[in-house]
Amino acid sequence: MEKLAGTAENADDLIAQMKAAYPDCRGEEDLKGIATTLCPSSVPEDSADRSKANKKAALDFVQLVVGDRNYGAARKYVGKYIQHGPTIGDGCDALVEVLETDPRWRNGPKGKVDVKNVAADGDLVYLQIHREIKAKDDGSPARAIVVHAFRFNEAGKIDEHWSVNQSVKLKDCVSKHPLF
Repeated sequence: MEKLAGTAENADDLIAQMKAAYPDCRGEEDLKGIATTLCPSSVPEDSADRSKANKKAALDFVQLVVGDRNYGAARKYVGKYIQHGPTIGDGCDALVEVLETDPRWRNGPKGKVDVKNVAADGDLVYLQIHREIKAKDDGSPARAIVVHAFRFNEAGKIDEHWSVNQSVKLKDCVSKHPLF
């Protein structure tokens, strides 16, 4: 088996080679366990595919809900939906209710969400979003950054959400690179 592991490109390749070499080996799970042990540096393709699918779902969710203001579309993307933000309760109904009733959301403009960075690690997806805004106190030009973190379940639905916001008035920036 170690010889096969040395020639295998990844765990899935090793499983295929072991099935051919040991046709009497019982149990697909046993083969997966052996392959993962012998090829620890390989990432199963389903994990990479899952990260990719979760990234796409997070991007689609944010565009539909934040950019297009299609709050009912949230239902397609959320599962259990534990909300770690202080102004929205848990569950899809609580999310949709706030989006439909809070004037900041209800009266907000539609537009393309400016996603600057996206990262995924299995069931976790992180989005860094940029917005040009006006400062609340004097209306001067400002920038805002929002980082969303989502945890997806096995079915590809959002089960948890965290967000962190930061804004800065451009006139007050010492840095030539405020937020971005």
